Amino acid sequence: MSPSKPPLSKKPNVSMDHEVSAAAALPTDGAVQILANLINTRSDALESMVKDIQTEVKGMKLKMNCIEKRIDKSEESVAICSRRVSDLETYGRQWNLKLHGVPEDVNEDVRAVVIVVCQEVLPTEKDVFPAVIDVAHRLGKRRQNDQNPRGIIFRFVNRRHREAVWKAAKNNAYLQSKSLRFTEDLSKLVKGRP
Repeated sequence: MSPSKPPLSKKPNVSMDHEVSAAAALPTDGAVQILANLINTRSDALESMVKDIQTEVKGMKLKMNCIEKRIDKSEESVAICSRRVSDLETYGRQWNLKLHGVPEDVNEDVRAVVIVVCQEVLPTEKDVFPAVIDVAHRLGKRRQNDQNPRGIIFRFVNRRHREAVWKAAKNNAYLQSKSLRFTEDLSKLVKGRP
């Protein structure tokens, strides 16, 4: 960006005052000519300043257009990445289930509790659950004076057994008698979808 010219002085110019007083001493035609020359000189200077400013504004508009295009590309890239991350997160959660309503004990083996519940829900597959349930843990931190037990999230080694438990849990008498329920492990983005 080129430095702009300093604005014209607003203080009366001594030479201008001299020319105006000289014009007053001249006949009318001479005074008019001197004043016209002064006005033309000022007008030319203003036109030059306006042209410089217009050139700078055009340059700034070009830069702004380039910046807007880069921002649009960046926003599009961020949206694509966000969708990919969400898809990967959703895919990774397909091996998980959540179990709610299991009372908490201080020295509990959460994985063992989940295995027992799954064996009761799907007794035909009773022997496979110790091998197909990978990990299990309580969700969040233990809260003081909260009577509601924290949920348990657990991961299956394969989705076939996860789907079998999920399907068997619908209207399951054992779960209803113990006030337990399973939910899917959904990402926040998926939960927010209509």
